Amino acid sequence: MKALIESKKVDKYPYMTLGKVKKEYNAKHLPSPTKIFSTVDKPDHEFFKKAMQNKDSAIYKAVRAGHRTHIAIETGVAKTDIAKWALDEFNKNLLPKIDEVWGMESGVYHPDGYVGKFDAVGVIEGKTALWDYKKVNKRKTKSQMKKYFMQSIAYVDAHDWMFETNLEQISILQIYGKTKEEMGSEIVTLDADDINEARNSFRDYLRRYNAIVQ
Repeated sequence: MKALIESKKVDKYPYMTLGKVKKEYNAKHLPSPTKIFSTVDKPDHEFFKKAMQNKDSAIYKAVRAGHRTHIAIETGVAKTDIAKWALDEFNKNLLPKIDEVWGMESGVYHPDGYVGKFDAVGVIEGKTALWDYKKVNKRKTKSQMKKYFMQSIAYVDAHDWMFETNLEQISILQIYGKTKEEMGSEIVTLDADDINEARNSFRDYLRRYNAIVQ
């Protein structure tokens, strides 16, 4: 089955895998935003690592469900009931709001010293955007998404630098629920104040990371 999102694809920029980006920019040693966060917030990361070692933990199950949903959206193949319900929700209520997809799961580099891989970039409801897919058990509010926002603004800044773009917005496409009946979705879009706060917060994390590793 071909993913429905394929119909939205538009060739716009010469995107590369993260591996090729690292090679192109001699950046194999550079951290991703996730690495930056985990280094600065080491106690939280150690708790997460321990939870991920237990396949019965709620954190492990949530992360696995999120990963399977990502794959389902990108390939159109859902291997679990939750992934199928999430994919149906995405196709029905989120996909119609996506006008164009320029790239998915592509690598970016920023000369300030980081690399990463974004979920998707293109046009949502008439505005150029970079967005992140999140499958969560319970709907998250903006205040619970600060790390998502910081990661996304890091990718936006890298994308703008690499391709001389000026992306207009950042969106989190969240799908929530643990059963077919609970499944819902929404697009959370950052306003100018949110973007400025996320950018400043990420820059602070990057500064603190560099202070730790140097």
